[in-house]
Amino acid sequence: MTLQSNGAISFSNINVELGLSSTAQLSIGGAAARALAGVASGAISLSNFYGKTNYLDQQTITNGVTGDKGGSYYGYKGFSPTCGSISDGTFNPYSGAAIQGLYWTSAGSVIFRVAGSQSNSGWTTVQFVRSSDGQTLTLNRANGSYSNAGSYTQWTWTGYSSFNPFPTSSSTTTANFT
Repeated sequence: MTLQSNGAISFSNINVELGLSSTAQLSIGGAAARALAGVASGAISLSNFYGKTNYLDQQTITNGVTGDKGGSYYGYKGFSPTCGSISDGTFNPYSGAAIQGLYWTSAGSVIFRVAGSQSNSGWTTVQFVRSSDGQTLTLNRANGSYSNAGSYTQWTWTGYSSFNPFPTSSSTTTANFT
């Protein structure tokens, strides 16, 4: 989750963002804290942490629904047939490559598709958080089926017919990549 942009911020908040227990002793000058604060050297202030996130990339999908003879698609699909929209649509681990899709199919697959020929590395997990009810789904990159078509790269996870991360049109889902 992203740290708040104003108001009181605590070491507990920073610990949680770094994936530590809220009561862990934080080394404010440590490499992880410096990276999160964006301060390479010198003094770090709690205000340096405003609005920061420990994710490699974070996208907000305004869910859409579309279909064709192959089934229905929910989420963001930037190629035909298109549906939904995405916050910035570029993927940081691949130098800002365009995200072409983050969607669920009625066949129970979750798809992540990025433009260009990309390696099967650079990120570990994607966590989907539904705004409608707060439910989450975390998928490991290594457990997805990786395919590289040259003009795009895609990961497919199957067996999710009972959980759609993008359930209703116009609701939002956040995708957090680590």
